[in-house]
Amino acid sequence: MRIGAALQGSFQPWIFLAGGGALFILTTEGDEPQSKFVTYAEAGLGTDIFFGPAFGISAQATFRAVFEGSVTIIHVAPGIGIAYRF
Repeated sequence: MRIGAALQGSFQPWIFLAGGGALFILTTEGDEPQSKFVTYAEAGLGTDIFFGPAFGISAQATFRAVFEGSVTIIHVAPGIGIAYRF
């Protein structure tokens, strides 16, 4: 789910929540690949900054937690991209 502010200007902030399943594949030298299905949850926030009516840049920060048995793998990542408004 992604929720954003419907602003008229060039600055468009948003937040998102997601979750589900992920397939992890582990490949080591000399061994056969191993795979496992795990669950995850993620949340983030960001903004789109438009330089005209349609194109701009997007910046975001994402927090992800992957649950594998008794171990929780945590990942925090920034992101920059290109935004397009229809």
